[in-house]
Amino acid sequence: MSILDPDANNAEATGNSLLKDAKKEDKALSATDVNEESLRRMQSRAPSDDMEAILAKTNAKDLQDNDKAGFLQKRSMYKHAWKSRYLVLKGNRLFSSKKINEKPTGAMLIDVNTMISQPQDGEAEKTLSERSHSFQIKDSSGLVWPLAAESDKDRDEWLSAIQTVIDDARLLALYKGTLMLTVQTGATFIKFNFDKLGALSKKNNQRFVNVSTDCKQLMWHKPGAGDYNDMNIADITKVVAGAETEAFQNVKKGLEPEKCFSVISTQRTLDLVASSKAERDTWVKGLTAVVKFGSVLTDDVLEELEDNKAKQVAQAHAKLAVENRKKDRSKLKNLIDKTNNTDERRA
Repeated sequence: MSILDPDANNAEATGNSLLKDAKKEDKALSATDVNEESLRRMQSRAPSDDMEAILAKTNAKDLQDNDKAGFLQKRSMYKHAWKSRYLVLKGNRLFSSKKINEKPTGAMLIDVNTMISQPQDGEAEKTLSERSHSFQIKDSSGLVWPLAAESDKDRDEWLSAIQTVIDDARLLALYKGTLMLTVQTGATFIKFNFDKLGALSKKNNQRFVNVSTDCKQLMWHKPGAGDYNDMNIADITKVVAGAETEAFQNVKKGLEPEKCFSVISTQRTLDLVASSKAERDTWVKGLTAVVKFGSVLTDDVLEELEDNKAKQVAQAHAKLAVENRKKDRSKLKNLIDKTNNTDERRA
């Protein structure tokens, strides 16, 4: 029995039973002549093993702390009847129950491939035209939930909440792919700051900025300098694109807002100018992802990176020590040569 969606009329979650149901609905379907529409229909009924396991161990109490919850009309997959269901959005999962405080009987994963449709969209137009304030969600496995709210306002709130989860999933995928490496590798920006008298500082304001390996600190320093300033990632409240802060607003000429961004924390604000709008946008997304997701690396990988970093630091110190010894020997040689020359003149 499928516990992923009870509205599937208790169909067995096996290929044979799915094929059997498809035969009944299509009236003429053979095991070797499966048309495209039937394949799509069968795929939409196929439950996700992961979601099956999650649903099996999820109770009503587990959903009390959620991102959004409320009653919606949900269209059953087989009988096509609209029934009242209690929907709960928690993290990247959407659960369905018959009543409040009951164990969920349906679940759907919201990820980068989740699609939201409204009545004006071609594929969902016929189904959603049956109810006002309707919309449809289709997950990556092909599971489809047509839903209807009580008002446009309620529908729009649900659409916004679900779209936020989809956007976060896309940001996380991008973060894992390139953004985390970008902000950890670092880049040089122009840093805006004020002097002790409150005027915009005229000093060298280039700063190399990067995120620590464990994604817990945002660090910046003058290129080539050893000392650095830092900001705890946990203290960052917002990453803002554009010239919106006081430091930028005090600049009257020569500022290019499309290259500016600010990192605002509970302790201070870091105002930076990138070399291009594309670099600015990448860093705004990257730092936003760091604040939201932190490190997505395993402890083993982090430990290996820290070991490599320690080795690099040790090698750099060793190289610096060798160079210093060479300089000391050169100075000593010059001093000896100078002393010998002085002694020869005296002789």
